[in-house]
Amino acid sequence: MRATRYLIVGGGLAADAACTGIREVDPGGRITVVSDEAHPPYARPPLSKALWTGKEESTIWRATEQHGAELQLGRRVAALDLDARRATDDRGETYSYERLLLATGGRPRQLPFGGDEVIYYRTLDDYRRLRALASANARFVVIGGGFIGSEIAAALETNGHPVTMVFPEPGIGARVLPAELSAFVTDYYRAHDVEVLTGASVTAIERAAGKVRVETGDGRVLESDAVVAGLGIAPRTELAEAAGLVVSDGIVVATAAASTVATTSSPPATSPDSPPLRSEGRCESSTRTTRRPTGGSWARTWPGRTRRTTICRSSTPTSSTSATRRSESSTADCAPSPTGPTSATPAPSTTSTTTAHRGACCCGTSSDRSTQRAT
Repeated sequence: MRATRYLIVGGGLAADAACTGIREVDPGGRITVVSDEAHPPYARPPLSKALWTGKEESTIWRATEQHGAELQLGRRVAALDLDARRATDDRGETYSYERLLLATGGRPRQLPFGGDEVIYYRTLDDYRRLRALASANARFVVIGGGFIGSEIAAALETNGHPVTMVFPEPGIGARVLPAELSAFVTDYYRAHDVEVLTGASVTAIERAAGKVRVETGDGRVLESDAVVAGLGIAPRTELAEAAGLVVSDGIVVATAAASTVATTSSPPATSPDSPPLRSEGRCESSTRTTRRPTGGSWARTWPGRTRRTTICRSSTPTSSTSATRRSESSTADCAPSPTGPTSATPAPSTTSTTTAHRGACCCGTSSDRSTQRAT
């Protein structure tokens, strides 16, 4: 069994930010990060932007290990015992902890057909696979008209590849942009040789004669060398749900992104007032996380001797149907704010302006294409 003070489940930007925050308040506490990815934490936004404009892959790494964190890569935490404060991974390794952070994020939504012919773009491995396929004269179909779909289409076109976008909305970014702005961005893409098929559905994907054939709802057949999809993400809540946390399209949380789970066990002697359980990543839902009812009654929540779970958002890029962002929090202390909850919802004008700029930079300069998404 591995003993650690801080156990972080997940290896994305949220996990890296947590390591940074922990070190600001606890220089010597042992940190263990368990991630199902084979790579240490890295920045995801460059996967659809900077790496396609000449930046080196070496620029994405977050150097989490410099915080002294022990990285257990290529492993998935399969079970949690909140009362015993233990976690077990898919290789049978057990971890005891004082404080637990869930940073499980989300997984790309997938089509019910197409199998491995479709790249559901999210990870470094997805980038490497797409890069390898982006040879001379390769043609691509991009399914989805949100952030990921539009960014990948722009990246491929900027690198000289014919691209066809297919999505059911009336325009690029139509879920988050005013109709006029969405129409402007769509026209801009078309003016720069991106074929944009709006109001179109995809009904079949198959490989034939060395090409990937995409069939749309109106009977059109698109031939390509590869298909990329950005269809949004679904929160990864299986671990939390199995541990008894309430899940409703994400882990349900309380104000200040916090929640309590009652327990009969005493808090650690080293930190009697600090919550031993915290959670972070693209798995938040709304008001409260607590244990499911046992014996016909709900467990007590704050105040009292409790185990609390705090959920907050990572800053990784969303895909096309996840354009509406939820508020982010990366505080080192997960106690509730004395002033109460605050709102971090971005102003619509900021999101629209940034998205419009990104669309207008479809074939722009390297500095333009590196514009960061509004958060």
